Amino acid sequence: MKIIFDSNTELEDNLSAKGKDKLLKLVQDTTDLNIYFIRQSHPRGLGDAVLKAKSFVGDEPFVVMLGDDL
Repeated sequence: MKIIFDSNTELEDNLSAKGKDKLLKLVQDTTDLNIYFIRQSHPRGLGDAVLKAKSFVGDEPFVVMLGDDL
């Protein structure tokens, strides 16, 4: 499954108006961020979950996020 974060113009306008440039950049940098996730059919541990993503990730940097943290 793929999750896409789109822009939040109200938030961006609010941060811009308040001069919160660092937060505005952070919000803008996460726009169009793609998150892919996979469910394990059986709980086999975090290492197995990471291994399942190997063919998708290749040699690119990646982040592991647990579903209950997301």
